Amino acid sequence: MSTVIVFGAAGELGQAVSNTFFNAGFNVSLVGRNSKKLIDVKNQLVPDNSAQVDFYETDICYPEEVEQLFKQAQATFGKIEYVVNCAGKAVKGSILEVPFEEARQVIDTNTLGSLNIIKSAAKYLNSGGHIINVASSVTHNPMPMHSIYGMSKCAQIYLSEVAALELSERNIQVNSISPGIIESNPLIAWLETEQGKAFASKIPKHSIRSAKAISELILSIIQIREPSFTGNVISPDGGFRYFSNQAK
Repeated sequence: MSTVIVFGAAGELGQAVSNTFFNAGFNVSLVGRNSKKLIDVKNQLVPDNSAQVDFYETDICYPEEVEQLFKQAQATFGKIEYVVNCAGKAVKGSILEVPFEEARQVIDTNTLGSLNIIKSAAKYLNSGGHIINVASSVTHNPMPMHSIYGMSKCAQIYLSEVAALELSERNIQVNSISPGIIESNPLIAWLETEQGKAFASKIPKHSIRSAKAISELILSIIQIREPSFTGNVISPDGGFRYFSNQAK
C-alpha cells in the first residue's frame, strides 16, 4: 500500500486531498499546525481509528519539525512515496500597507516551508517518488492586493522547478499545480450577490472548481510515472489566469 504525506491537511483542499487518496487505498499522513483539526479530519476519514491514517502536528517553518515527521511517518508506514504540499498562508493588502511581520510569515510558510518539505522529502523518497506543491493562478497574472502572496508562490514554483532538475537523477518527480478559484461555502454565498454575479459573468466558465475536483487531478498527476513529467506547472483554472485582470 502506497503512502502519501499531505501538508496543510486541515485546510479545505488538504482535507479533500486526504479523502481522495484514502479512498484510493493509500496510507495517509495528515500534517498541520493544529492537532485538534487534524484529529477531526482523521475521524471523518476513519471513525474506527484505522492504522491507515496518522497525523502529525508540525510547523513547516521549522526544518527540524519537518524532518521529525518524515522519520515518524516512515516508522509508521515503512515507506513514503508521495508528498502533497497544500500548506499555505496569505495576506491581502497593498505593497505599502502590508506589515513586514505579516509578509515574513507568508514567505516563511509558502516559500521556506516548501524548501523544508522538499529537503526532507528528498531524504526519504525513493526512486519513483513524487512531490506536488500547490501554488496559485495568481503567479501567472499580477493582481493588486496580492503582492506578498503572489511573490511567495512564484518563489515556490521556481523552487519546485529547480528541485525537479536536481532530483531527476534519482527519478523523483517534482511538479506544481496552480488552481484558479477553489469553491468554499463563503465563496458560493458571495457568488449569489450582485457583485459576485458580476464577477462570475466576466471569467471563464470553469475557473471555479471544487476542492474535490482539484484533489482528483492531483491524484491523477502523481500516477503519471513518466520520468520526463517533472518540473511542470499544471494550471487547472479554466483560463482564469488570462482573464483575471478583466474580471476586476
